[in-house]
Amino acid sequence: MRVLEELKQGLEEAWETVAEGWQRLRQQAAGAVIRFKSGEHDTMSEEGRADPSQRLGRWAILAGDVYEDENKILVRLEVPGLNKDDLHIEVRDDVLTVGGEKRFQRELTEGHYRLLQCAYGSFSRQLRLPVRVRAGGEAKATYRDGVLRIELQKDTDAQSRAINIQIS
Repeated sequence: MRVLEELKQGLEEAWETVAEGWQRLRQQAAGAVIRFKSGEHDTMSEEGRADPSQRLGRWAILAGDVYEDENKILVRLEVPGLNKDDLHIEVRDDVLTVGGEKRFQRELTEGHYRLLQCAYGSFSRQLRLPVRVRAGGEAKATYRDGVLRIELQKDTDAQSRAINIQIS
């Protein structure tokens, strides 16, 4: 009987550990899991069938960091596989929105894919900023090596507004 009790206790502890790990993963990924929607630039095969990317689930993680000091907010998002012209950035009140489209491009004309895990299509990721930011030309964005870096200056003005940010 004692062996069964020890086994039961061991299983309960293992289950709690798995449940805790799953909960942490869900908390860390909250907001970073994005659904990609079919884009207008999705391609068709020669036979007129939808591209293999159409058969995929369209979920992906766009991981990000938000850093704050006394003067600015710095946001870094991992958005690999895009050109800077494929991205759109906007701040409305205290919400930063990054959107874009990742297009599927067939690598070869012969053969077929055995594994497709990347998401393709249009996406939009929203991040709530901890404070309001200044409007105007003080916002900067750069995109290099699949990482979008957005620097926003803090503002104490409480007026509602929208800011479009160009990527350099």
